[in-house]
Amino acid sequence: MALEPRKVFVGGIPRSGVKSDDLKAHFAAYGEWVNAVVMTNPENGHCRGFGFVEFADEAAVLKALDRTERDKHVIDGRRVSSSWPIVLWRRCF
Repeated sequence: MALEPRKVFVGGIPRSGVKSDDLKAHFAAYGEWVNAVVMTNPENGHCRGFGFVEFADEAAVLKALDRTERDKHVIDGRRVSSSWPIVLWRRCF
């Protein structure tokens, strides 16, 4: 397992039309973002309920993940969770 120090995992995203721009707009309050993506089902394009925000620096990530800020993460009227993303590395032989 590895951490990606400039990324935030966002879970519990409403499946009702939330787009990457909604993540960008919300998380811009914590610092400069580089990219944001809402993961979608490739078959129908519907939101899968989670996404990622990548910031320009780790300080913005620390602000976004600060314990006092976590309850403020509300997107489209729904409280969403935020955490460090965990990347699982597979070893191929």
